[in-house]
Amino acid sequence: MRNTIIFSFLMAALASCGVEQPKHLDHIFEPTVVAAPPFDAFVGLAQLPSGEIRHYDHRPSAEFYIASSDNGLNWDTVKIEKGKLFADVQNPNTGEYIRLDDVPGKGFAAIVVKNHGQENQSVETFPTGFPEGKYIMVKPPVFVNDNKRIVVLTHLGDNFAAEKDKGSFAFYSDDNGRTWKRSHALQAPYHKAGGFHKGIRWNHGAVEPTMVELKNGKLWMLLRTGQDYHYESFSEDFGETWTKPVPSKFYATITMPTLHRLKDGRILLLWNNTTPLPEKETANGVWEDVFTNRNALHAAISSDEGQTWTGFREIYLDPFRNATDFGSLEGMDKSSHQTQEIGRAHV
Repeated sequence: MRNTIIFSFLMAALASCGVEQPKHLDHIFEPTVVAAPPFDAFVGLAQLPSGEIRHYDHRPSAEFYIASSDNGLNWDTVKIEKGKLFADVQNPNTGEYIRLDDVPGKGFAAIVVKNHGQENQSVETFPTGFPEGKYIMVKPPVFVNDNKRIVVLTHLGDNFAAEKDKGSFAFYSDDNGRTWKRSHALQAPYHKAGGFHKGIRWNHGAVEPTMVELKNGKLWMLLRTGQDYHYESFSEDFGETWTKPVPSKFYATITMPTLHRLKDGRILLLWNNTTPLPEKETANGVWEDVFTNRNALHAAISSDEGQTWTGFREIYLDPFRNATDFGSLEGMDKSSHQTQEIGRAHV
C-alpha cells in the first residue's frame, strides 16, 4: 500500500485544468489530485480492514463521505444520515476506530467505533471530562509507547481561551480511550511589529500541533505559530509534560505542519515552506489580513530521526492562487495548507 495523502484544496475543476486522470497507480509518478475531500483535510481520512479508504466530514450537517476501493485512485460519494459519528484511526490493540470530538450532550468525548464498516457496526462515546466546543482542529490519535497509550493533539479556540490558557494540548489515555487526561498548555511568543512589518501578524499562539514518536522514546511536536518558524517541543513521558516550545529548523508562518512516520521507518514532514507578505499598518494581530503563503505545499524526509532532511520539494502549487474569485471558493481554510495521511507505522 502506498502512503496516501489527500490535500485540503478543492479540485472540482480537475478536468477543465487539462489534467488526464490516471487509470492505475503505476501510472502515477508525482503527487496527483484524485478527489476533493468533503471538508478541510486535517482529519477524516480512514482506512478500513478491507482496504477501503474513506474521507469523512465530521460536521453535524454532513450528508455524505467519499470512499475509494482502489488505493485512493477513484472515489465514490456515499450518502449518510445527518449527525452520524465517525472515527479515523484503528486501535491496534482492540481493532476499534477512535477519535476525539465534540459529541452533543457528552461534551468533548472519545468516539469509539466497533466493527467499523460492517453491518454490526456500533458506536460508543466516552466523555473526557472537558467541555464541548472549546478544542478545535483535533488531530487524529497517535499510538505510542508500544501502543500502550493514545495521544491526541489539539488547541484551545481563541474565542474560549483566557490569554494564559491559549495554546496547544496533548490529551492522553492508557485504557483504549475510556478515560483521558490533559497536558499543560504549550505556547509560543506573539509576533511584534518591526523591520519591514508595519503591523502585527495574526497572534493565535501555538496551534495546530502535529507529533511523531521517535525511536528513542521521545515525542516530537511541531506547532503552527505567527512567527517565521514552526516551533517544536519534546516529551519524555509520552505526552504528560512537554519542553518549552522553541523555533524549529522549519520555515513557516500561520500554516499547519503534518509529521508522519513512513512504513520504512523514515519520517515525512508536509508543510508550507513559504512566507506571507509583510504586514501593513492596519494589521493588529486579531486576524490575518490576507493568506499569501498557502499556495505551495512542500515535503521533506528524514532517515535519522529528524536530525537531517532531504527533499524540501514543492509537491503542490494551488492552480487557483491567482484567481480573481479566490475568496469565494468553497472551504473554510483557503488554498492548501492542511494535510493528513494514512498508512501509519508504529515505532
